[in-house]
Amino acid sequence: MDKWTATGPAVATRRPSLTLFPFGLTTEPAHHYSSWEEKPKPRSTGGEDGRHPGQKARELIRYVSERCEADRHFGATKLNKILFFADFLFYQKSGRSITGQDYQRLPSGPAPRLLPVRQTLVDAGDLAVRERLTHGRTQLRTIAIREVDLSGFGGDEIAVVDHVIRVLWDHSAAEASDLSHTLTGWRLARDGETIPYETVFLSERKLTQEEADYALQLVAA
Repeated sequence: MDKWTATGPAVATRRPSLTLFPFGLTTEPAHHYSSWEEKPKPRSTGGEDGRHPGQKARELIRYVSERCEADRHFGATKLNKILFFADFLFYQKSGRSITGQDYQRLPSGPAPRLLPVRQTLVDAGDLAVRERLTHGRTQLRTIAIREVDLSGFGGDEIAVVDHVIRVLWDHSAAEASDLSHTLTGWRLARDGETIPYETVFLSERKLTQEEADYALQLVAA
C-alpha cells in the first residue's frame, strides 16, 4: 500500500507531531530544474470538471463529515482545515485543487467561503449541524444525512482527502489551526483576503545540504 492509498475509515491511533505534516509528499520522484522557466506551471485551480458550480465542495463537506463522525474533535474549524489542506496539497501535487473553492485568511487559520454552500446542504436535508459543548466551547458538528456521491471525484483526489483526515485524526481544532498558521500563504495574507493556491509552493524552511549544493552548482555553471 503506498502513501496515497486510502483503505477503510480512519482509526483513532496516536499520530506523529503535526509539525511533520507531509506537505510536499508526492508519488513522483524529486526533480531539479535548471531554471524557473523549465519547471511545469500549475494549471487552473478549478476542480469542478464541468459539474454544477459548488457541487464537489458540497459532496466533499458531506464526505469529510461522514468520515470524521467518530473524531471527538471534529467540528466546523477542523472541517475547514481538512478541506484547506486537502485542496492545497492536491494543488501542490497536481497543479489544480479538488473543489476550486477560494480560501480566506481568518484569525483561526484558512477557511473556505462555505457558509452559503453549507446552508444549501442543510436546506436540502442533505446535512445537519449539531451544537455540542466541549471543554467550555460550542462545537458545530456537521453530519451527513444522505449517501455521499463520489462519482465526480478521482481516486487520487479522495486518497489525498483521506490522507489529510488520517494525519489530523484525534488532533484538536486548535492543533490543526496552529499547523495552518505555519504556512506562508496564511502568514502573508491579511484577515479576509483570499490565499492564492500558488503560495503552497512558498516556504520559509532552510535549504537542505543537497539543495544548497545544487544551488552552488548552478551558480558556478
